[in-house]
Amino acid sequence: MTIEVLGGDIHLVDLKTRLPFRYGIATMTEAPHAFVRVHVLVDGRPATGIAADHLPPKWFTKVPETPLETEVDQMLTTIEVAVGLAKGCRAETPFDLWRELYDRQDDWGHQQQWPPLLVNFGMTLVERAVLEAVARARETNWFELLRSGGLGIRLGECDSRLEGCSVAELLPREPAGEVIARHTVGMADPLSDAEIAGDERLDDGLPQSLAACLSDYGLCHLKIKVNGDLEADLDRLGDIAAVVEAAGVEGFGFTLDGNEQFRDPAAFRGYWERLVGRGDLRDFLSHLIFVEQPFHRDVALDPTVMGGEDGLTGWSDRPPMIIDESDAETDSLVRALELGYHGTSHKNCKG
Repeated sequence: MTIEVLGGDIHLVDLKTRLPFRYGIATMTEAPHAFVRVHVLVDGRPATGIAADHLPPKWFTKVPETPLETEVDQMLTTIEVAVGLAKGCRAETPFDLWRELYDRQDDWGHQQQWPPLLVNFGMTLVERAVLEAVARARETNWFELLRSGGLGIRLGECDSRLEGCSVAELLPREPAGEVIARHTVGMADPLSDAEIAGDERLDDGLPQSLAACLSDYGLCHLKIKVNGDLEADLDRLGDIAAVVEAAGVEGFGFTLDGNEQFRDPAAFRGYWERLVGRGDLRDFLSHLIFVEQPFHRDVALDPTVMGGEDGLTGWSDRPPMIIDESDAETDSLVRALELGYHGTSHKNCKG
């Protein structure tokens, strides 16, 4: 296979959220949505692929004083640069094309002194669009393209322990017929209909509170945002536990999203021990799947902070933890596993 990128273009649409979404240090009510279209030649045949994503402020970079407009401009810049750098790229496989584009974008990012999570965002949109174009050119679907080895992925370059291992060895013969929806409970989301103020009630035929979502959608998995304020989080989790119990959810499981609220293991350990020490949360916490990115990205993968007896390895009864915002470079997951994390959160915006 040969792949050559002929060029691409970007289209923006301004969107408003149905509900205010509070995550980390931001509450989002509107955001641009970017569409990236890439034109390629696959074995000499023209094909087009499209990818799209939100441009959410205060996630790729969490600097409170940076204006929202500046952050949106930075995200758009990374996309524009990636589209420009991709033009003329030629490779034998999608994996080789991705490696070349990743290296080009990474070099540009270092020159700008921008964080890699932000820098790679633009590259991921081009990557996704190219993958769709290749699948269309081959007249196949994503699963078959992946399992057949058509992407040319060399797993050993991602983790040396996977050297010589094929993608097909790690995948089932058939794709899953369904997935479990993990519903996000934002820090400002109403838990019951009674909590919805009159001027905030939507009445659009869709559920608005957590209780209504559990009932109407038949949800069984939640992603619960916490803000690191122990007393507030204790009360919030207690209220959520009561809603879940009242709904009689079967097969319940949940994750906690720490949103980078802690900068040292001791602080989070004390926080966690207070949570598990509260009797009315004991049954609820037994359904925990993992805690997502409790530590700030500046320290989460720092072995001088997270290693040793005072770090994760010395905390024998720690909850399962994964990284998210720290998964910014190709070796991030390997480094996380070595420090005692259980994995990472896959998101297309990270590539």
